[in-house]
Amino acid sequence: MFNKLLQKIIILICLGIMCAANVKAATYDITFDRYAIAGATSNISSANVSSVLSVYSLTASDRYNAKIIGFTLIAADEFKDDVNLLSLDAASISNSIGGNAFNGCINLATIKLGNQPPVLASTAFDGIDLSYITLYIPAGSRSVYEEHSGWGKAYIGNRLELFADVIEYFVPPATLEPYIVLGSLPTDGQLIDDGTNGSKTMENGYKVSFANVSDASKQYRFVYEIKNSKGRTIWKKEEVVCKNDLKGGTEFTKNYNLRPSGNGQGTIILTIKDMKGKVIATDSRTFEVEGIPPRIISVKKKK
Repeated sequence: MFNKLLQKIIILICLGIMCAANVKAATYDITFDRYAIAGATSNISSANVSSVLSVYSLTASDRYNAKIIGFTLIAADEFKDDVNLLSLDAASISNSIGGNAFNGCINLATIKLGNQPPVLASTAFDGIDLSYITLYIPAGSRSVYEEHSGWGKAYIGNRLELFADVIEYFVPPATLEPYIVLGSLPTDGQLIDDGTNGSKTMENGYKVSFANVSDASKQYRFVYEIKNSKGRTIWKKEEVVCKNDLKGGTEFTKNYNLRPSGNGQGTIILTIKDMKGKVIATDSRTFEVEGIPPRIISVKKKK
C-alpha cells in the first residue's frame, strides 16, 4: 500500500514538472511615454516605470522591450535589479543616466541611444557585464561618443569597447515637433455597426503636445480630414495654433462626434504643417461602416 501511495506521489510530481515546463514566458513591448503618464517630468523615475509595469503583472520569467518617449533623463537606480528588461530604446535620453541605473539587469541585451551622448554616472552599468550587451547609436555619431568623457577614450579603457558590439543605425531626417497623438477612438479598422444602418456616433479627435516646442510663438496648421474609401475628402477642418495660444498649457485637444452613413471604409487623417506648408508630422486611423450605400459623413463638435 505504501508503494502505491509513493507511486501516486511520484506521478503527481512529474505531472507538475511537465505542466510547469509547458508554461511559456511572455515578451511584451512596453512604452514609457512622458505625455501619457500623469505628472511625469523630464526625469523618468521608478514611480513612472512601476506604474506602467503594474498593468502587466510580470513574472520572473517574463521579458519586455522598453521604449522611452519624451523623457531626457534616467534617474539613479531607475531599472536596478530589473531582470525582466530585455532591451531599451532610450534615444530620447540626451541629458544624463544616473548611478546604478542598470545594476542587476542581467537579461539586458540591447540599448539604443540618440545623437547626444548622455552624461553617464560611473556606476550606471555596475552589476552587469557589458560584453553581453549591444549598443545602438545613430549613424555618424561614433566620433561624438568616442570623445565623450563617460563613453569613449577619456573613460578608462574606452567604455565603447566593453560592449559586445556598437552598431550605428540610420536616423530619418524628419522631426516630430510638436508631438501628436490621435484620439484612441476610432482604433485602426474599427467596425461601426449598431444595427441601425450605420448611424452610430463614433468619438474621435486628437491631442497635440507642445512640450517639445522651443518657440512658443511659432504657428502650426492642423489639417484634420476624413476621406472615403476612394480617397476623396468628405470633411475637413483646419486650425492654426501656437503654444502661446494655450495660455500656459502644453496640450491642444479637439474632440468630435463622427456620424457615418453608408458602408465601406474611411480614413481619418491629421497632418501638422508649418505656415509655409511643410509637413511636420502626420498620423491616421481607418474605420469601416456597415449600412446603406455610401453618402456623406457629418461631424458635430462635442460640447
